[in-house]
Order: sequence, then structure tokens, then C-alpha cells
Amino acid sequence: MIHESTGVDWSQLQPGSLLLGVDAHAPVEVIASSPVPGTNSYNVVYRRGDGTTAIFVVDDKTQNVSLLDSDRRWTFDADPALFRLVTEAQRIRLAHLFDPLLAVHTSLVEPLPHQITAVYHELLTRQPLRFILADDPGAGKTIMTGLFIRELMARGDLQRCLIVAPCSLVAVHVPWGIEQGRFTTSENQLYVSAGFLQTRYGTPIYLAFERNTFSNPPWYLKAARPDMAAAELPIPPDFPASPKVPVGAEIIMAHDHILGENANRVAFLRNTPAVAQVCAIAGAIQWSINRGLQLPHWYFGRMNYVVPVYLQSLEDITQMPDLVAPVQANPNSLLVRTVLVPHMIYANCRVAVERQNRLPPWLLDTWGQHADIEQVESEMSVPT
Repeated sequence: MIHESTGVDWSQLQPGSLLLGVDAHAPVEVIASSPVPGTNSYNVVYRRGDGTTAIFVVDDKTQNVSLLDSDRRWTFDADPALFRLVTEAQRIRLAHLFDPLLAVHTSLVEPLPHQITAVYHELLTRQPLRFILADDPGAGKTIMTGLFIRELMARGDLQRCLIVAPCSLVAVHVPWGIEQGRFTTSENQLYVSAGFLQTRYGTPIYLAFERNTFSNPPWYLKAARPDMAAAELPIPPDFPASPKVPVGAEIIMAHDHILGENANRVAFLRNTPAVAQVCAIAGAIQWSINRGLQLPHWYFGRMNYVVPVYLQSLEDITQMPDLVAPVQANPNSLLVRTVLVPHMIYANCRVAVERQNRLPPWLLDTWGQHADIEQVESEMSVPT
């Protein structure tokens, strides 16, 4: 045990003595002490724990400085529980130095080898950089991203992270929730579920909209979180039932000149007779429906389908089709309302799936290729 002596006799101060109260962080070691001629003061030269030296002047009136009556610098008499807590926190903070797959071993997932390679051999080795993680549908990009985020947090490189949900789904589910009355309100906020989005523990995610008193739009997004502080939390909307596709039903075009008026969309059929064009489109639609490639969508108050149309190649049905056809399923027929280039906007159409992983691969590939096209067009439009 080290004892403190509050009354310091500066005339008897010896080199090597330890003084407490000179430095705010730790005791200091006396190097030399000499009197100031004609006064009662002393010049004391001391060394700090980091090896730096300094000097200060003391006299008989100096207070809050005491002499440590021991030759030991450390006492080892602190709270052992607190010491264990600090060392454990330090061990966890540096765990990534000893466990090269820390995020894998501390997550509730079992990643595949290619996902581990992507995170630990590609992403982390190039940190810090901006990343666009692009891969085939179903490759596990969500798992890769989650492992990447968790590893960055474990290494102290990331404290807060913004995760933006796919707008294509939330933009569908939120209007449905409002239309079906699946929302709650407070004095100045409106709460609605973020569709069927959940945390990894299965907790629903909620959106809070607050009144915009300054300008349009009348509401703005205030928060998106699973632990929303609301008196009553909303529930997700109901999905309208999709109509049954009649077996062997006749496929009817909305009007005879549907392709002739949109020749630019099917340029490779431009010189083909109209009947042959209609038969080609109808046969391609039936081929896709037989393989369950149709995507349900909500259009003007009822469920219909968007069907991919493959006309040039059938080798890979996960790729972007040549066209897409909005189809209305009637009891005895399928009415093709129009044909569209795959990335064209179809007004008032809402994709009707619960989660991103239920979107068909051909649609995800279309979005991916269309994003590249938009980027090129944007770069080309910049004045030089």
C-alpha cells in the first residue's frame, strides 16, 4: 500500500521521490530540487510518466501536493471488477485482430464461401472506398452487406449506418396501408408499417410521417425504425388475391394495331406481317405463363399481371426480356393491354410482392441494366 504524506518538506526532497498532485494524470518523479536564493521557494524539476520533463516552483504555502511514501509507482489496489470490465472491453475492441472472421462467428447466419470471399478478400481489403455490390439474383448480396457492416462496426470504422429500403416495395405497401386504413396517428404524426420489412429478429419496421407546416408535400418522413414510440402501432396491409390464370385461355390484343403503333419497341418485327407479330407476342406470353414467370401487380383497383416476353432467345429466363406485357386476366381470356420496353414506366402500376427476394430475376436484371443505361444517358447529357 502507498501512503500519502501531505506535509512536504521541500528542503529534504530527494531525487526519485514521487509527488502526487503536480500532474493531473499520474504521480511524477523528482529529478532535482534547489532553493531559490533570497526566498522560501524551491525549483523542482520532475519527470512525467511519458518521459517528458518540466519544472515548477513551490514554497511553504503550496497546497494539494503530497509525497508518496513508497518506492513503487503502481499500487495494484484498484477495483478488480472494474479492471476486468476495462480489459474485456479492450479485448472485444481488438477481437478482429485475433479472429479474421469475427462478423461470421458473431452473426446468426451461415454464409457461403463466395460470400466470405467477397467480404473479406474484396470489400475489406479496399477499405475505405465507396462500393456498389452487384451480383446475380440470389447470390446473397444482403448477407454480404450485413457481414461487411458488422465487420466495420467491430473494427471501429463504422458507428452509424443508413439502410435505405427498396423504394419499389415500400412505395407500394405504404399507399396500400393508407388506403386500407392500416395506419395510426398522434397529434402531428402518422404511423404506417414499412410493408412487410422486418429486422433480422422478425420485428416489423414502421414509418413515422410528420406534418409539413412549411411547404409541400403535406407530410414528410420523420423516422423509420422497429421500436417506434407510438400509442398504437399499425399492421401491414392485406395483399389482394391475384386472379387465376385460365388454362388454355385465348390471348387477345387490346386492339389490332398494338404493335404497329409501337414499332420502335419491337424493331426486329417491323417488317413482319401484323398477324405474325400478334402470334409471336401471344406465343411468347403463353410460354412465360406456362413457366410461372408472370409478376402480379395492382392496376386501377384490381390485380393483374406483367408477363416477360422473350422473342429472340430462350436460353436464360433470368435475364431482361425483349418486352413486357401488362395482361388482364379475365375468366375466359387474357387481354394484353400493351407491350412495353422492359424498363418503361407503366403508370399507376404497383408491383405486388411482399419482399425484395420475391421479385423475379428477370425484373431485377432489367432494373440493373436500366440503371446502367440511365447513368450513361446522364453522363452524355452533361454539357462539355
